[in-house]
Amino acid sequence: MNLSDNPIGLLNSLTARQNLRQITQYRNNITISRKWSQQAETAIMNMDEVIIKIRENVVDAGGTKNKDDKGNFATLVSSLRDSLFELCNTAVGDKYIFAGYNSTKKPFAYDSNGTLLYNGINLADTAPITTGVTPSGNVSNITWSGGLDPTDYYTVTNTGNVVEFTSTTNPSKVISVDMDDYTFENGTNTIDLSAQGLGTITFDTTNAATAAADLAASLTGATVTSGFYETSVAPSTQKPFKLGDLVSMSLSGPITASGKYYLEADGNDLVIKDKIGTEVGRETITTANGANETLDLSAYGLGTITWNNSGAPPATADGIASSIASGGYITSKLNEEATQDIKFEIGYELTANVTFTGINVVGLGEENMFKILDDLIGELENGASADVLTKYLTKLDGVQSRLLTCTVELGARTQKYDTMENRYSLDYINAEAVRGSVEDIDQAMVIMQMKFAESVYQQALAVGARIIQPTLLDFLR
Repeated sequence: MNLSDNPIGLLNSLTARQNLRQITQYRNNITISRKWSQQAETAIMNMDEVIIKIRENVVDAGGTKNKDDKGNFATLVSSLRDSLFELCNTAVGDKYIFAGYNSTKKPFAYDSNGTLLYNGINLADTAPITTGVTPSGNVSNITWSGGLDPTDYYTVTNTGNVVEFTSTTNPSKVISVDMDDYTFENGTNTIDLSAQGLGTITFDTTNAATAAADLAASLTGATVTSGFYETSVAPSTQKPFKLGDLVSMSLSGPITASGKYYLEADGNDLVIKDKIGTEVGRETITTANGANETLDLSAYGLGTITWNNSGAPPATADGIASSIASGGYITSKLNEEATQDIKFEIGYELTANVTFTGINVVGLGEENMFKILDDLIGELENGASADVLTKYLTKLDGVQSRLLTCTVELGARTQKYDTMENRYSLDYINAEAVRGSVEDIDQAMVIMQMKFAESVYQQALAVGARIIQPTLLDFLR
């Protein structure tokens, strides 16, 4: 039998085989997803148990305890906090489940100053940063503007009062600037480095004698480039670009909107869309924006975009929209991390989040679990009163509420896995039946036909034996 004898049957068979392979892969992904979710659920429930123990100790410490007793409670709470730290670094195999996309490295770690960071971010400090410099000594209010080379990045180091700007695209290109060559006075000072493609630095000083050294130290570690500043807790990062007539484009914060927002140009309009492509904002660019070199998106929680026309006539409205849209998206470093949920495909165009980011688990700012515990330990060490400790009981209740929310969601996901697993079990049977109807044989029918043919053959042999009877001569031969 040739394949061309039954092309429809062949098509059905190949389609059924493909469905069987897909179902098998989806079921494997569900198994892995369940493993991640169960590990996350176990870790979060263990965290909740630790918080309960901490809460019990805080209640006990709020009784008639002296300062030394409360110091002992501080030691105990500190030990329990370390347990939470280890639970936040829970892994499945060699993958950390609360790390977002950075799953091969421990997400929670202490820096050299003893500050707990999540993927390099201090979750307890959510104040936005819009520059890459940290003022030092008598230098303050450092800003960077105008004339930045749009085609290159520069990193900044210093040797004494000499600041070196090193190109990252061409490391042999080093621009040295001696701060002693400039005269600083009390008040606002400006250093114009636009001739070197490094823009203009503006800052305030309170003591001209040490301004050069302080400024050199402050600039060290900065990244100099044109482009979007993705403002966040620390450090700010930049996404450089230059199109049309706009140069030195930057985005200053704070970015208060949560998530990543994509930019598109529609004529004179800048269209803002969320991660699933839904339009959430539309800002019409005007000639006034071109003249003022500013587009305020703070109404959408996305900060303010500024640029420099570089002495040329103001760009057209549609040119501004195109230039801004070329940046691709706006987000903060914090929001970028918060949306990095690990997902597995468990069906056609169907994905499932299997865990949470560390941000979802420990919280932000004043609600950050570790900030609450660090502050609590400090209060206990100082012999806090019962009224002060009572306030921390309320904060710990908030931590428990967040962990409970995570646990409930993980439970809902497990139910979804069960539903999908049952569905795929039936789908597999159906697909196997379709494949079998084309490729497999009817064993009962085939056996019956074989026995019928065998019986006919045996009868034929018997008839032949009766027709050709052997004689004595046949034996004598």
